[in-house]
This record gives sequence, C-alpha cells and structure tokens, in this order.
Amino acid sequence: LASRTYDLASLPFVRGARSVLVAVRNATTASSSASAQATMPMPPQWLHAHPASYASYDLDAWPIALGGELSPSPRTLRFGWGALPMDDGGCNQAWSAGGNANVKGWVCVQDASSAPLWTGWASSSDLDQCTTHTQMEGGEDTHCSVSNVFTLSVKAGT
Repeated sequence: LASRTYDLASLPFVRGARSVLVAVRNATTASSSASAQATMPMPPQWLHAHPASYASYDLDAWPIALGGELSPSPRTLRFGWGALPMDDGGCNQAWSAGGNANVKGWVCVQDASSAPLWTGWASSSDLDQCTTHTQMEGGEDTHCSVSNVFTLSVKAGT
C-alpha cells in the first residue's frame, strides 16, 4: 500500500465519519466491487489516527456486519502492530509479549474467516497481504497490489 497514514486531503472526511466500510477490492476494474467487506461504526481510535499507527489494539464486542449481513454482530476488531506467535492462527492468536513471535501489522476481525484482512505491513520480512483468513490459509497469492487492495471507505452521518 502506498500509504499507512491518512492522506491530508481525506482528514476532514475521516474526522467526520460515523461508519466505515473495510474491504479488499480490485482497483483495476470499473466496478471495484469488494471480494471481502465489513461495515461498522467508525472506531473512535481511527478518527484520530490510522489503524496502522497503533500497537497491539483489540476493540472487543464492536458491532460489525460481514459481507451481505443486514445486522451487525459483536466481534473483535484487531488493529495495529505487534508480535504474534509464529504458528498458525494469525488474527485469532493473542498478542504476544515476545519470545518466539513474529512482529506484523494487522487490521482484521477475529473468528471471521471471510472478513477482509490486511497483514504483514509492520514486518521487515513479510510482504503486505490483502486477503481473508480463508484465502491466506488456502495458500492463495494474496499480496497487496493494484488489483488487490485493502481499503477503508468512510461515511459521514447525521
């Protein structure tokens, strides 16, 4: 991804946001339809700083609707950078205090295999991944690229 901070021109929109659509999409197509998406109220932390600027943050019981769900369910939204155990589990693992762990950046929804996921960005050895748990665990090439981007789209409310 070109930026891990908010673009200055977008700050007024971000600060006025009431909700956010998190998605993985193909930016090269006319429709730019999302292959994975989650909608939720704008996390208060994200009003002040990009999710990549936080260390090891979990927002528990946050109302999130995945894909075509009409009603949100309480889920854990994980964002920021920190160490996770090196075995499988990714977003579903507990943040680690160190030891045999791999520092990565994460924006994901725990226990939601079809939710959009952005990881790898805080690691010097891993490439950014714009994906879902299902795609990543299935061994699909999910590196971020022009045709596979992780996006945050905000919506103002009244």
